[in-house]
Amino acid sequence: MKNKKRPVLYSCVAHERGPKLPKKVQYMRKMWMDVCEKNPDCVLYDPQQHTIEEILELYTNSVFCLQPYGDTKTRQAIFDSIAMGCIPIVHWDSLTYYSMHLPDPRKVAVLVHAPLQNAVLSAVEAARNLTQSERDKLQDELLKVLPSITWSFSPPEFRDALTVLLEKLYL
Repeated sequence: MKNKKRPVLYSCVAHERGPKLPKKVQYMRKMWMDVCEKNPDCVLYDPQQHTIEEILELYTNSVFCLQPYGDTKTRQAIFDSIAMGCIPIVHWDSLTYYSMHLPDPRKVAVLVHAPLQNAVLSAVEAARNLTQSERDKLQDELLKVLPSITWSFSPPEFRDALTVLLEKLYL
């Protein structure tokens, strides 16, 4: 995965959701989208304008994926980007619900610690300043956690998301 050429430094797949979301969440999503739009190294896709295949290809070609809140604090796109080897840039609490699958989110993501635009910009800049070795390490960790965040029919020694969940609940 780390040897794959990724010509896009950052990407963001998001659109404004409209009145269904609380105003604070709408504002925060727009703020993340604005950060991407203003950054020449970032590609912004509106998921309503692109197929899932195009979105997954964008993730595959991106080093980092900005992941603003979805309808809830978590969003499927975080896991889509991880599966494609794209290092997510997320608000710190977006991954707290998945502690059994991602015990240390700092090993697989760049975390934003405040909802302010400056915090998002700081995280984007911090990601840019990671060395290639640090990026490779994050992508290696993505590979390690991938089985624990995906569901599959697999041999017993393969610990997919369902196995991890059942182990945590019953062992």
